[in-house]
Amino acid sequence: MEQAAIECALQKYSSARQLVPEILELRYRHAVAPADGGRVHDGCRLFSEVFKAEPSWPELTRRQCSSAPLWAWP
Repeated sequence: MEQAAIECALQKYSSARQLVPEILELRYRHAVAPADGGRVHDGCRLFSEVFKAEPSWPELTRRQCSSAPLWAWP
């Protein structure tokens, strides 16, 4: 992803999370954007929040990453 697109995605996910903080998928996608853009440290911080809430998702993420980049997921 190009840097401007990553920043835009981060802003939109952050806004969406404020509107509906109970939707874990938004937090997850918020973690995907910086990780895919090479900002792995930022993505890991966000992933850790999600993985604490949903312990099965690290394995899901590992399996998905082996087949396609995170941003390519439906």
